[in-house]
Amino acid sequence: MADQDFTTTIVVDQTPAEVFAAVNDVRSWWSGDIDGPTDRLGREFRYRHGDQHRCTFRVSALVPGERVAWYVVDNRFSFTADRTEWTGNTLSFDIAEVDGRTELRFTQHGLVPAYECYEVCSNAWEFFVGESLKGLIAEGEGQPIERTGPPVEQDGVPGVPAASPMPRVVEQAEWQKARDELLEAEKAATRALDELAARRRALPMAPIDREYSFATPDGPRSLPELFDGRDQLITYQFMDSGPGRRCPGCTWFTDNIPATAPALLAEHGITWVTISDMPLERLDALWDGMGWTLPRASSHGTTFSRDTGAGGGFMLSVFLRDGDRVHRTYSTTSRGLDRNAFVTGMLDLTAYGRREQWEDSPRGWPQQPTFYNPSAMPEGARAVSFGRFR
Repeated sequence: MADQDFTTTIVVDQTPAEVFAAVNDVRSWWSGDIDGPTDRLGREFRYRHGDQHRCTFRVSALVPGERVAWYVVDNRFSFTADRTEWTGNTLSFDIAEVDGRTELRFTQHGLVPAYECYEVCSNAWEFFVGESLKGLIAEGEGQPIERTGPPVEQDGVPGVPAASPMPRVVEQAEWQKARDELLEAEKAATRALDELAARRRALPMAPIDREYSFATPDGPRSLPELFDGRDQLITYQFMDSGPGRRCPGCTWFTDNIPATAPALLAEHGITWVTISDMPLERLDALWDGMGWTLPRASSHGTTFSRDTGAGGGFMLSVFLRDGDRVHRTYSTTSRGLDRNAFVTGMLDLTAYGRREQWEDSPRGWPQQPTFYNPSAMPEGARAVSFGRFR
């Protein structure tokens, strides 16, 4: 129903007292960016997630083994028209024994489908309560967001930073042995990628029979004209998320393309063009605001994105020209793109990786939800991965 408060329930084998203690250990299941006491009745604590979300809570109920509640004193979102959504809400954790087990019912009183943030916030609570808090209760380990800043003291009570474990320390010889074993696996993966590249080169191609007129800073261009006289063309379809919004994944990917890439590709007979269904005026404004110099074209008003499989999403496509005849030889999307982003590839070489929850990392490694943030980021925000921004 349109006026129904968001609620979600978990059932665990631990006692109500253990569940109560876990709920109050907020930094171990929600976020390290929480400052102030979370387990003292009447006291306030503050939560922040970059520049996107800042919230002040007052602990309004604290009944051991039965109930915890927080009243939202103040809230600020950066991605909703009404930035104060949540202000005046109450978040409750009701604990009860049911058939020999313990039931925890979380409700955000006031978070209803009419809220602009409802989908994002309800999905976040499903994760943080349904997975992270449940994991903390049942297994002793939650999946909170890693702390991003220094602790802030509030009323004499310091915030608690999330400590990150480190790889175990061994002698050089043992490290070299482990590295050599990994190298063999890396070589096998490289050979597998070489085989995939060979199959990619052997793919047939399909003709593009429809004609398109793209708007560019230099005037309208046809698809053959986008090749700029070269034999091959690579396009990236940048998602159109609407005025005032943009796709964080597309922004991250584009940020990772060096300004020298088009010239370097041209040396190999390949032209690069980023295409979007955004009108050219909006596309130009985005490029100017981000300082990008990559060639761009607007497919607004055409069926190009739909015809090439991107639809309303994003996709990289490769084309080969035979005179005025254009053929598509390859396309990829989703995770087919992520290792083509320079920073993402470098993160994969580091001890903590991307710090995302889908990664199979050692126990206790710092991780955060891959797509915790809204799917479209506001103007002025900065992409920090394919799914997050601040």
